Amino acid sequence: MVDFQNLFNPVLIILIIIAAGFSFFYYRLTITPLPKGIKITLTLLRSITLIIMLLAIFNSAFGLISQSVETKKNLIFIDNSNSIAATDSTARIKKIEDLISSLKGKGNIFFTFGSKVEELGNRQIALNEPYTNFGAIADYAAAEGSEPASVTIVSDGIITEGVNPVYALEKLAVPVFTVAIGDSSLHNDIMIEEPRFNEPVYKNRTAVITASIINSGLGNKNVSVRLSEGNKLIEQKAITLSGNGIDNVSFNYTPASYGYKRLNISIPPLGEETNKGNNSKSFLINVLNDKEKVLLLSGSPSPDMQVLSGMFSADERIRLETITEMPGGKNIKGGNAGFPADSSDIFILLNYPSAISTSPLLSIVKEQITVRKKPFLIILGSGTDLNRFKEFETVLPFTVSSSSNEELSIEVYAGDTGNFLINPADEALWELLPPVIKTGSLINAKPGCSTILKAKIRNTATSIPVVFTGIENGQKSGAIIASNIWKWKVQPEKRADFLADRLFSNLFQWFASPVEKKNFILKSAKKVYSLGERIEISGSLHDDLLNPVENAQVSLSVKGEGKYYTIPMTGTGNGFYTAEIENAGAGNLHIEGTVKLNNRSLSDTLRLYVENVKIERIDTRMNVNLLKQAGSLNGGVFYSIDNYAGLKEKLDSEVQNINLIRKKYFDFRFASNEFILIILITLFVLEWAIRKIYRLL
Repeated sequence: MVDFQNLFNPVLIILIIIAAGFSFFYYRLTITPLPKGIKITLTLLRSITLIIMLLAIFNSAFGLISQSVETKKNLIFIDNSNSIAATDSTARIKKIEDLISSLKGKGNIFFTFGSKVEELGNRQIALNEPYTNFGAIADYAAAEGSEPASVTIVSDGIITEGVNPVYALEKLAVPVFTVAIGDSSLHNDIMIEEPRFNEPVYKNRTAVITASIINSGLGNKNVSVRLSEGNKLIEQKAITLSGNGIDNVSFNYTPASYGYKRLNISIPPLGEETNKGNNSKSFLINVLNDKEKVLLLSGSPSPDMQVLSGMFSADERIRLETITEMPGGKNIKGGNAGFPADSSDIFILLNYPSAISTSPLLSIVKEQITVRKKPFLIILGSGTDLNRFKEFETVLPFTVSSSSNEELSIEVYAGDTGNFLINPADEALWELLPPVIKTGSLINAKPGCSTILKAKIRNTATSIPVVFTGIENGQKSGAIIASNIWKWKVQPEKRADFLADRLFSNLFQWFASPVEKKNFILKSAKKVYSLGERIEISGSLHDDLLNPVENAQVSLSVKGEGKYYTIPMTGTGNGFYTAEIENAGAGNLHIEGTVKLNNRSLSDTLRLYVENVKIERIDTRMNVNLLKQAGSLNGGVFYSIDNYAGLKEKLDSEVQNINLIRKKYFDFRFASNEFILIILITLFVLEWAIRKIYRLL
């Protein structure tokens, strides 16, 4: 079929006739006699040129439309994953091959799927794929050009990659048929789920680790549950498996050193177990150092000093040392730790330095904060000598615009919404606390700081920061621009009497936690993977102003048990990079990401563990519920591999009832086609050349 546009416009036709007539009469009589053939050629060149120009001016076009009728296809997807082969693999492959033979027809196309979809062709079913991703089916069927009449899935319904596919399959708006194959019986089995424990875990402090033991058909059996660190047995417990299938077992773990620890909970397999590959679970714990040494240094005695000393002394995570400066160069020491100032892990400076602060102690504090980059919290009251802060100016989380001896009574309210140091449920309670005293000096938080509490003056909310924190060049710091904060502890409002304790507890935990690398950070979804499981690594890259950096050279060095190799990370936009590690061997993985950026080298590391259990063998019981749910979509039916009578007839019916009309279009426009311009230039050049040869110019 040919479609015309503005080709038969009456005005256009008249102008074309005029253009042709003009060309004829223009070359009919010439001053220089011309051969008849040359006259005809020049007349045609001029006529065609004018006609094409008129067609372009009138936006004329023509199109060719071809139409064909095709039959839609039934897409049949065969699960080729390893979970189906857990038992009786040969028999199950034979059943799948019989099903394929019975369903063969001109309207049916067969595919295999695991982590991706591939057309079956002449390949054999091997049941060796390391993953089962049902989402790949929905993506393939929804892709342009697929246009299925129906979708049939032959599988055990066990998903080891991707998400639940039911919603995506329903959106296809075609019948979905499922054929269940796999282990539907309740075999004797013991499985250990992911252990649970409270973080953080500290060196020399006992942590409770709890694991859920799931059993099927083994109730009342006696087993031994073991917690191990590497090859060292930590604790062993004998239990009798519950008849309801779930047992929770808790262990006490007291790490002797800090760092990442690989632990394992295991149960020796019983002889009657069908699947013995899921009787252990490995996991990583990041053990932090022993109690943090906190030095609370006050420029003068005050109620704030007493209250803070009491709060920190009561925290079992802290070894506290206090120093209170007195006139005449005397210092009053307190706390029960007895460590020197230069070994402190965290500094809390209360009204310090003051006008009477002595140089030796101040020099130690300055060296630890500015050179050693120790974390510190400044509580700034009226006794603080702001002029002496110039010695700390480069690391302070604030700037001082002006000094004043004026004191303001302020109340506080929650600052940045969702701040990690304040529980969202507690935000409104802060406004119930009594007022505290703020210096009249103009003090501003540096850009990038997180504001925890802001000031209210005469019951009017302001943007003045009162409590804020920041990280600069890998160093954590914080400030409280107020005194008389002891009132937060002894105020009469019982609903809010815990707020001060929780705030300082959260501040301490934040100061004690490791500082993430600012510019480049590597992450993985989890710390422990199964053998053969795809490991996805993501990285985020920012410059010193926290702007995302793209198009950088980012690579991963992967060191495993006896293996070492390097793979590139691919940029995905907005400063994010990704990489996948496949077929990693069992054991520890040390991963280091490196970046080359403006003559700088940045790096970050991850420690992962691959346990010697294939992900497809952790749970091999068929997910009948998923298959039934998917098999009911859009008029579909659920079948069993042992009884799929009627499926062939339904598939034949689907392709007979649905035809696909395909149309192909070819559109040619005179006004917007580059070939028209080339033709016009060529015609002008030819006419000019002929006229030049015969001296008509």
